Amino acid sequence: MSLYALIRNSYDPVSKEFHLSARDIELEGHLDGNLCRCTGYKPILSAAKTFILEDLKAKLVECPLDENASIEIEQKDTNGQYRSEAIPQDILNKAPAVSCGRPGGCCRDNPKSSTCGDSSSQEISADALESTSEDESSLSSQSLERETDVTGADYGKPIKSRIKNTRGRDEGEGTKTSTTLDVPPPARQQGSLKIEFIPYVPSTELIFPPSLWKFERTPICYGSARKIWLSPTTLSQVLAIKNLDPTVKLVAGASEVQIEVRFKNSHFSVSVYLSDVAELAEMPIPKSEAELEDLTELVVGANTSLTELEYACKSLSTNLGSRGLVLEACRKQLRYFGGRQIRNAGSLAGNLATASPISDMNPVLLAAGSTVIASSLSDGEFPLPIETFFTSYRKTSLPADAIITKIRIPIPAADAAEVFKAYKQAKRKDDDIAIVTAAFRVRLNDDGKVEHISLAYGGMAPFTTQAKKTMQALQGLRWYDSQTLNKGLKALCEDLDLNFGVPGGMATYRKTLALSFFFRFWHEVVKELELGTVDEDLIREIHRGISFGARDNTNPYEQRVVGKQVPHLSALKQNTGEAEYLDDIPHQEKELYGAFVSQTLWG
Repeated sequence: MSLYALIRNSYDPVSKEFHLSARDIELEGHLDGNLCRCTGYKPILSAAKTFILEDLKAKLVECPLDENASIEIEQKDTNGQYRSEAIPQDILNKAPAVSCGRPGGCCRDNPKSSTCGDSSSQEISADALESTSEDESSLSSQSLERETDVTGADYGKPIKSRIKNTRGRDEGEGTKTSTTLDVPPPARQQGSLKIEFIPYVPSTELIFPPSLWKFERTPICYGSARKIWLSPTTLSQVLAIKNLDPTVKLVAGASEVQIEVRFKNSHFSVSVYLSDVAELAEMPIPKSEAELEDLTELVVGANTSLTELEYACKSLSTNLGSRGLVLEACRKQLRYFGGRQIRNAGSLAGNLATASPISDMNPVLLAAGSTVIASSLSDGEFPLPIETFFTSYRKTSLPADAIITKIRIPIPAADAAEVFKAYKQAKRKDDDIAIVTAAFRVRLNDDGKVEHISLAYGGMAPFTTQAKKTMQALQGLRWYDSQTLNKGLKALCEDLDLNFGVPGGMATYRKTLALSFFFRFWHEVVKELELGTVDEDLIREIHRGISFGARDNTNPYEQRVVGKQVPHLSALKQNTGEAEYLDDIPHQEKELYGAFVSQTLWG
């Protein structure tokens, strides 16, 4: 699904080209969480290119490593040979795609348009998608061939642009698949159940069912005596449920909930799904320069996905400049927050309510002085200061009958000498939980002395906490002074004095990380506010470069290994379906099962 979305979203309807490169995949993380670490993304990217070049007969534009030019790739002949041609980068700086980019039609295109390159066709009603007029029935196969010549796609069209050229309910090449939900009940003949399915046409592209665009969200309740699933659509309904039973489990992305169910054997009798509540997903974004200048805080809806927050922080931090350092810190942490699928479903409020001691985002919110806005049926809407929100391990100050509705992230004034940075150290860069996380904020007065400072840490206590002794020790000191750095490091040793039996282990390493984060932050503040000169090696972010390589596909029997493809036998069996797993082995008579049994002996 990620590969399918990657291809569709890479199409530019203005230039009618696909923009897909290793840079998009590595830097933007479009395929995060999908890759086998021993295989990497190269074979997946190569597969994506074949869909574009061979299947869609389209042009593919790649960005090379030098970023100064782009490479246009076209299929040269039917033997699978490709040619590359360098084109200037400025040609590619065009309007962003307004559709998903499927040549031959997109489900958001105007039905009157034969290609999705028409930028005016951005939306389409579900009624128009479902209508099958008599004019469509009279279209000939020649019109379909003409449309194929225009779009360059020689296989089946999307559902909305396919025509009806058969009788009755028969489906064939070039027919429009029905999307009606009015399906008659299956007929029973002589006691046997007979189900009639519409035949699948291999050349039909599976798009989002147009009938679902008309779906109106309504409250849903289903389940049994053992478990109930509720899906409210308004905030008042959620508050009423919470007031009736404060023990219900709120579910949004369910990433943490499913971990509790799968690995902790948790059982939740009543689950409440919040993703259909539009009021919890609002995040106002300034659209004009005046609104941007007046922006004092970013209000994030409780159910706003982490992906939407990541993109918003990236855009706003660029436009706000030095004022947007707090948002850049959020973006930096969110970029490596799980995989893309997790960020698409997960929410900021869910991360707060989980109260993980090694959370990536909670130290950022704590250092920024954010405010959690909660609501309950009895008390209405009320604020919860982030400084007192986390009380103990996996515990918060959120009342049992209340829910988080929004989070307010402050934005500093334009004239404030304030610097905000966030750090994370894990065992690997991508898709891994942190060992230690930190977020620091300092504001200096006109004399270069500390007016306000916040040092928030994750992974150094049972919950996200601040180094309060260090903050007090640094208050009022001149920042660009070696004594300030030394006092800060000494105070941190007292604030974060982990014993060797601390849960999670690595006490010395974690203390070293905590000190090194502050050491780097001190130098970055000097650099950002131009207080003096610092060694660039102390503040330079280490990034892995975009990997590159070549592979010879002409001779799979080559004896040399480097640069040659070496097919794995198990890969062939997995792709053909011949691979047999443990669950595929049929059960035998009198088969013996074994399982580990844990037993606790009490003295």
